[in-house]
Amino acid sequence: MLSDSIEGGIRDVSNERSWSLIMVGKTEYFLNLTLANAKHFVSRLGLDSLVSVHFLNRGLKILREEGWRSFIESAKKYAIKRYEVLKAKVRHWRYQHKWGRSAPIPDKLIHIDPDDVEFKTKPRFGKDISTIGTHIIGGSWDQNILSQGGSIKERGLVKFEDTTFYQSCYNHFTNGVAWEDTKRYQEVVESGKSIRPSRGTMKIEDRFVAFDKLYHEMENRGYMTQRELLNEEQRYFSPRSYPKPEYHEVEMVIGRDGTLIHDDGSHRFTIARLLGIENIPVRILVRHEKWQQIREEVAMASSIDELSSDAKSHLHHPDMLEFSGNIDGGFKDK
Repeated sequence: MLSDSIEGGIRDVSNERSWSLIMVGKTEYFLNLTLANAKHFVSRLGLDSLVSVHFLNRGLKILREEGWRSFIESAKKYAIKRYEVLKAKVRHWRYQHKWGRSAPIPDKLIHIDPDDVEFKTKPRFGKDISTIGTHIIGGSWDQNILSQGGSIKERGLVKFEDTTFYQSCYNHFTNGVAWEDTKRYQEVVESGKSIRPSRGTMKIEDRFVAFDKLYHEMENRGYMTQRELLNEEQRYFSPRSYPKPEYHEVEMVIGRDGTLIHDDGSHRFTIARLLGIENIPVRILVRHEKWQQIREEVAMASSIDELSSDAKSHLHHPDMLEFSGNIDGGFKDK
């Protein structure tokens, strides 16, 4: 009787294991079949085939190594990203219809001097809106000056050099203060925050070591774009490459009068400022609606004489240079 029970138990375990292997095998067969037809499938949808096939491969690897739960979570994140990309395209089409040739190009980079930036947004726009694509937003957010550490009822601006982050970086890199003695370090420790790179979690101490490494790399090699870094590392399918490397650059917003305001990407921006780097690429996440109206005026003009005094005063703004060829052979001749 005992031997029969043991044999029966072994059969049950064996059957259950066999069933699991069969299900995994069927799943892999289905995913491999999907992968085999992926190029045709994604081309019909108008998606980038290499990137899409890469993510299908990655999904299969996650399923094999980490199981269904991780696979579903990763698939959900990927679907959300694809949806954000689609929304950005629709938003860009809408802007093109409304603003014509002055409609902002979502992934276009402009070059600025970090020292020309006095303010940063608080809270940053990236917390509330998609950072994929670009936005045109009206309102008083660009005129609402907040006190550092004060309560926030609506979005406004704080002086960049008054922020705890900048002050801590200045004390560490310029005055030689240990990270452990800076306010930023204490804030991170008290909040229990840790940084999440592409996957996994980085310890607090390692976070600041990585920041030191970034500082010395920029000090020795200068400022490099995300695309240049990815090409050098040959990491063409890094999270920093999706949907485009340009979406992972320092993000700025522009107020109604053309004021450049920092929104996100504090680490690289702060280092560039401390090192005295005078020219860095940034992407514009938000333009104030009134600034966009000035852009439209400049973009549609064929002569400087057609422009208002306000528009003339902004002809050499970094966000206007794309229209320089439209007006009497360019701004520099006037």
